[in-house]
Amino acid sequence: MKIDSLRAARHYWIAGFAIALIGVLLARVAAPHFEARPRTIINVAGRLLGIAGLFVIVFGVNRRISAAHEDDQP
Repeated sequence: MKIDSLRAARHYWIAGFAIALIGVLLARVAAPHFEARPRTIINVAGRLLGIAGLFVIVFGVNRRISAAHEDDQP
């Protein structure tokens, strides 16, 4: 496997983890300090950011698998 592929995969992992962490912090830490309607909005936004972070990681892993598969083609 090429070094560039590993480096690109690492960037997806870091970005995905950061996005997911921000989402979890919003949903679990920031949301309880607000009243009813803003709490719901912040909670939903945090959960969506958490899911988006996981999708970024999945996209990076899928791209890495695709690149490895292309390298194996004759």
